[in-house]
Amino acid sequence: MGVRLIQFLRGYVSLLLSGQFIERFFNICMHRGIFLWDICRRGQNSAQVKMSVRAFKMLPPIARKTRTRVKILEKRGLPIYLAACKRRTFFLIGLLLAAAFLYTSSLFLWSVDIVGCTQTEPKEIQAVLRDLGVRTGAYKKEIDVERVKNRALAKLDTLSWLWVDIRGCRATVRVQEKRMPPAILPTEACDIVAGADGIIAEIHATEGHKKVAAGDTVVRGQLLISAVMPSERIEARLTHAAGKVYARTWYEKSKVARLTEIKKNYTGNTYTRRKIKIGSFMLPLSPWGDAPYENFDRTKQSHDLVLFGIYTGISYQTEIDAEYTPETVDISREAAIKAAEADLDAQIEAALFDKAAERADVRTTHIDNSDGTITVTRTAEFKEQIGVEKTVNVL
Repeated sequence: MGVRLIQFLRGYVSLLLSGQFIERFFNICMHRGIFLWDICRRGQNSAQVKMSVRAFKMLPPIARKTRTRVKILEKRGLPIYLAACKRRTFFLIGLLLAAAFLYTSSLFLWSVDIVGCTQTEPKEIQAVLRDLGVRTGAYKKEIDVERVKNRALAKLDTLSWLWVDIRGCRATVRVQEKRMPPAILPTEACDIVAGADGIIAEIHATEGHKKVAAGDTVVRGQLLISAVMPSERIEARLTHAAGKVYARTWYEKSKVARLTEIKKNYTGNTYTRRKIKIGSFMLPLSPWGDAPYENFDRTKQSHDLVLFGIYTGISYQTEIDAEYTPETVDISREAAIKAAEADLDAQIEAALFDKAAERADVRTTHIDNSDGTITVTRTAEFKEQIGVEKTVNVL
């Protein structure tokens, strides 16, 4: 095997020899140190042999001296292939570019796998690792494994151990989750108080003493379920009040709606920036400056290079600024009110004490103003859980 490899690296030719003095041809070759192998007789005056490319250049004097005709049957070996590549310029360039691409790709991570998590969400671990630089397309030499381990464990309370194993273009993150102790019921005394104003609809106390009933009006901070448990036989005791208190609540928001809006008339002029992102490196392909327009909208596009379903860490990005001229146009009363109502609903949803509350009713009023605008008021009724714990200070 080793001899065959050396012969391939040096290059060799397969020859057909014919003549009356082939034996003399062989003797002269041996005398001059020319190594022949795979010698095979093809007839009384012909034979097939193999020799190195370098030795073949020494044959013409020997062939003339022994009156032997030499015919090349085959050329093999690395020097032969390299010589053929010299005549194929574009093939050689493509080969070099492919080698450069493979080498560049090997400098980045192509995939990040997480092993060992059963209770912790993998997406949560991936988000932390991404913030620390361990992500698809990251430059491997910039990843400090010890730093990633220490900071990830500080952010992920459910993990007791973490390690990042980088092999080739793949990172395997091995984790060990903590064995969490069983939940301990709270023992400190606390009341349930109202977190918002409203009218009590339902009250369910699993621990503690009810202080209100359905139909009562309460204000924020009012006691709903007391931690003091009264008793006729023994002294009152303190407990950790628990339960759910549902109330009817109302929220009101107002907004001034205008009967005009700004319309964008695009001129067709655009300013484009292009760049290639390789890991964390940016390579601008066009001037990277501000758009020469006063009014414009910007759109961003990114095209990732994916091979065999794996992100290579290379992406082509563009930013396009489209110029427009603003124009004030009139809008209908109905459209202005509808847009204002949608905005007010979003404000009310953001102001809710219980984000999972059910909306029971909604009312809208419109007031026309002297300046041509409309004041839109939106009042919504919800059924929401308003109970919130408040620690009792025991002296």
